[in-house]
Amino acid sequence: MVGPMRLMWTRQEHYHRLKRAAVAAAQMTDVDGLADAVSHTMIPEHHMVDELEREYGHDVAAYVEWVRRQLPPDLRDAFHRGRTSSDLVDTALGLALFRATDIINEALDVAVTHTARYAWTWRGTPMLGRTHGRLAERTTLGRRWAVLAHALWNAGIVPYQFGHLSGPVGADTNGEDETLEALGLIAVPSGQCVPRVYLHNWATQLSVVATTAEAIATEIRLGCQEGIDFYAEGRVGGYRGSSSMPIKHNPTRSERICGLARTVRSHVSAVGESCALWNERDISHSSVERTALIPAVILTHYILVELGEIMSSLVTYDGNVVRGTERMTSAEALAAMTGAGVPHALAYREIQQHGPEVATAFRKIAVERDHYEPENEPKLWEWVEGFYRTTIPVS
Repeated sequence: MVGPMRLMWTRQEHYHRLKRAAVAAAQMTDVDGLADAVSHTMIPEHHMVDELEREYGHDVAAYVEWVRRQLPPDLRDAFHRGRTSSDLVDTALGLALFRATDIINEALDVAVTHTARYAWTWRGTPMLGRTHGRLAERTTLGRRWAVLAHALWNAGIVPYQFGHLSGPVGADTNGEDETLEALGLIAVPSGQCVPRVYLHNWATQLSVVATTAEAIATEIRLGCQEGIDFYAEGRVGGYRGSSSMPIKHNPTRSERICGLARTVRSHVSAVGESCALWNERDISHSSVERTALIPAVILTHYILVELGEIMSSLVTYDGNVVRGTERMTSAEALAAMTGAGVPHALAYREIQQHGPEVATAFRKIAVERDHYEPENEPKLWEWVEGFYRTTIPVS
């Protein structure tokens, strides 16, 4: 974990979110002074709740008892009356994921910015594109990366904002909308907990982000292959690519992104398998969310931080990138031959069997090569230039 994402998942932060949910639940009662008293309770150190948890066998019940014991005696019985653990947990989860969305999108913005700036830097560098791993037609290095940058930008995550304060079987909705709105959350029709399909829809976005980052990392890995040598990951300080082969400069960070993206997808799949609960409530989803959802959030953020750092220092061997662009491509050869009157089927067959070189004699008759220029796609490059000139800090 890095930066603010590390701090989010401490037990102290969890108790802080539970307290916000508990205050909100107290505000929905008609007991004078209860919400104010709950708001003045101390957030416990985890060891303070551990003994109660061992006694109750229930972590939220232990927290509720901890708070209850801090309240004035005349308010203790009123606290949490008519509420369930889902009121606290689902609301606290909504607060956590709303903040997590911001943190992930901040890292995504940095990664997109670096990728778009890279595209802008190399926008005029010609290269031969590839399909199916084979050389194809003319493009530029910048265009390839502009496409990838735009795909990553499009994967931005919509915040999760759902909470629950409507008690057992979800029927006590009086005041729920207003109370959750004050927390920045939204009430949705629910049973005893928020329907898990809302959570799965949000978590699926993590898969999309991780998979898009994997596509970019794969592009780097392919370009780092021996004999292609378009890129190398920048290194800070010492580096050993192999314990026995000193010359190795492996794209290990990009490889790590690819592996972690698979892990994110597996975690999100588990969350998706936990949507069908029994009637109003069961806890079959709870263990999955604790062990799969939170790691998926953490790993998605880590992937984006890694990707941003890779793109900020990616080494490019442009001499290798432009290699082969002086030759006529198969599409240009076909245009040359058909432009000279050769039937399309015959020209296609000749080029397929003998390569584009068979069209050399027709080159003068062919129209000028249609070199790719950024000006041919103004919308794409206006978007890239916007990110290139962004004020987002990317240090």
